[in-house]
Amino acid sequence: MTTAPTTHDCNKTVNAVGIRCSAFLGCGPVAFWKQWIDLQMRHNIEQVLTCSIKDFHFKGLNYVCFQFTPTLTIRLYITHASEALDTENVSIHNHLYDSQILVLSGWIRNRVYRLVDGDEYHHYHLTSALHPDNVEKKIRLNNLGKIGLEMTSERTLRPGDWHCQMHDEIHNVANDPNALTGFMVFEFPTVKQHSIIFSKSEMGETIPTPGCYNRFERRELLFLVNELLEAM
Repeated sequence: MTTAPTTHDCNKTVNAVGIRCSAFLGCGPVAFWKQWIDLQMRHNIEQVLTCSIKDFHFKGLNYVCFQFTPTLTIRLYITHASEALDTENVSIHNHLYDSQILVLSGWIRNRVYRLVDGDEYHHYHLTSALHPDNVEKKIRLNNLGKIGLEMTSERTLRPGDWHCQMHDEIHNVANDPNALTGFMVFEFPTVKQHSIIFSKSEMGETIPTPGCYNRFERRELLFLVNELLEAM
């Protein structure tokens, strides 16, 4: 197993914003995005409420959506320390899109895998519960058989760290169990029809998501975001 590099060329877009801010205001990327989030909540709260989701995929994972378009989606993920992402339950997966991640508070650990010969993992095409054609709002699965995986790198991202995550990166994540965790995700256009999820146990045809995909009340969203801003 090798250690992932601490920087990546794909991250220059996110970092460049922080560098310009640093040169002009004497702040780094975290301070830049703290002010940017505050301004979004002051000026665009109604739009943010429309796109944001409480308990995204599972309880405790919340995303605040500032922009949702076919070309670029900008999200802020927030989870409390008491709702740590358990990697035993957050299945290994890839994504439909290339993306950039920037940590603002707490930390996240990203483990990357590659396909190898073997039959330890079931793997499935995944259709999101939020897909326009998914009227039942359940995560749908199509079994692709069994495959092997090998972990190739592990990296812990702390405030100000970033990572370029290409659509074919196979990974899973954990978050800081002792602090409020917040990280920006910049999603670029969808490049394929299905992502893939991997599991050592059979998952059936759907993934249960009881009590998930809820809308925020205005006061809930403001309270959650203010908690993060105070922690940054």
